[in-house]
Amino acid sequence: MNTEVKLEEIKAFFDDWDLYTKVIEQNYMIHAEVLAYIMRRLTELGWSDLSVLEVGCGDAHVVSELSRFVNIERYCGIELSKIALEFATTKLKGKVEDPILINGEMAEEVSGVEGKFDLILAGYTIHHLDKAGKQAFLAALRKKLYPGGLLIVYDIVHRQEETKEDYINRAVDFFDSEWNAFSSEQLASIRDHMTQNDIPESWEGWRNAAIESGYGKQRFPYYDQNRLFGIMEFLD
Repeated sequence: MNTEVKLEEIKAFFDDWDLYTKVIEQNYMIHAEVLAYIMRRLTELGWSDLSVLEVGCGDAHVVSELSRFVNIERYCGIELSKIALEFATTKLKGKVEDPILINGEMAEEVSGVEGKFDLILAGYTIHHLDKAGKQAFLAALRKKLYPGGLLIVYDIVHRQEETKEDYINRAVDFFDSEWNAFSSEQLASIRDHMTQNDIPESWEGWRNAAIESGYGKQRFPYYDQNRLFGIMEFLD
């Protein structure tokens, strides 16, 4: 499958807005835990005014919630789905002044983003890249961090002892069993998307990608009880 076709399939998947919103509403992919963790880290760091770059921002749900507690002085979001960015515009209105929203493929667009940022967020998007792509993209994000800045990634993470294929089979079997808010057609769409597009990594795989990309510190503070999703933190 060529890159252009793959990107179109990813875009079509996320344009199914009912599926996306149910994931958020039901907290199927630890978005509540992600927001709580980001808030805790910002409190620990003493950050209250910050610039944020978000890749794969979707409807900017996390940042719109984050803006209730901290001042987002500058925000740039990159997202492949134009529909998602329309929702992001609405969600950020009155919360973030003059947000920059870029409709495009993250790996292509990030190098053209102006300036550097205190915080970079990447949620459920880097796993679409292969190993070399992950390393290159993490390196590109590192160039966009201020000294002392923080990159937080939340994404799919497979167990060290299982293969990528085993992880995907385990994940979709769990979704079929537990994600009751979805129809059988939506669950089939999720299965197809993961099988055709997702390239999960273990903690060690993510760590190695970060090291190869130049990050001096890597932390892995959280994974869910089913060992499907995790939060990672990379610093220079």
